[in-house]
Amino acid sequence: MSEKIAVYIDGENISWRLYNLIEDVIKEFGKIFIFNIYTKKGSNDYENWDKISENCKLIKCQNKSCKDYVDSILIQQVKKDLKIYDFLTLFFIISSDKGFYCLNKFVEKKEKEIKFISQYNKTSIILDELIIKNK
Repeated sequence: MSEKIAVYIDGENISWRLYNLIEDVIKEFGKIFIFNIYTKKGSNDYENWDKISENCKLIKCQNKSCKDYVDSILIQQVKKDLKIYDFLTLFFIISSDKGFYCLNKFVEKKEKEIKFISQYNKTSIILDELIIKNK
């Protein structure tokens, strides 16, 4: 079965250099319907994410100084999308933060699947404890 996928990248702590690798890995699971990248305007990688975001939606969070602001915007969007887009079957959260594991119960309550991808180093990611490297 081909999954119907939503992707949410925490652009504050995932390098824009991994975008193509992340996209390639996720496409193996099915068709991507939502592909959002969350970052703060003025952050280190903001301009780079902006340049490569033509195939996805760049969410430019206000430059608030409060900790975890971008994370909270991403979490709110996942919860909203769970209610609106019932056809989605698989949600990917790409972040090195552990704070997103709170989404497990919301996604599983809707009988959907959630997977987490984190950055391993500058050229590779981790999915289901498997290290995947850029070619």
